[in-house]
Amino acid sequence: QNAIYGMKLPDGTIVNKENISIHFLDPLKEGFSQVDANAMYLGEKDGVYYVAFNIGDYEETPDNIRLTVVHEMYGHGIKGYGGGTNTHYKAYFTEIDSQYWNNATPIYQRLTVKWMWHYFSKEVGYQRMPQKYQAAYDKCFKY
Repeated sequence: QNAIYGMKLPDGTIVNKENISIHFLDPLKEGFSQVDANAMYLGEKDGVYYVAFNIGDYEETPDNIRLTVVHEMYGHGIKGYGGGTNTHYKAYFTEIDSQYWNNATPIYQRLTVKWMWHYFSKEVGYQRMPQKYQAAYDKCFKY
């Protein structure tokens, strides 16, 4: 919570204990879609965004945690990106757009762009992503 309270979302919203409720849960018991999922958006009620955390195989650094909040609270919650609208990949875009992206660990960045590409190719089709996001992917997967 120390990493989250006071952080800034891409739209300038400051995250505080009044607008986010963090739950630390076991992903297998809570219905996470992936065994290695590090968080799950649980919904919003009365201006409070509920997010379940289990950082999974990601390193627990302040910026990795902040980016997880950007993805869940901002991407899924505020922006409404998700599988039902074929826009889940855009929740990953919000992480790259965040001021915290450059300080994320290489493993976090690699896993993020891996899943971004997975959802982009599934939801948009097999093609190059917009340049900014394709460049982030290419940086992590140099061959």
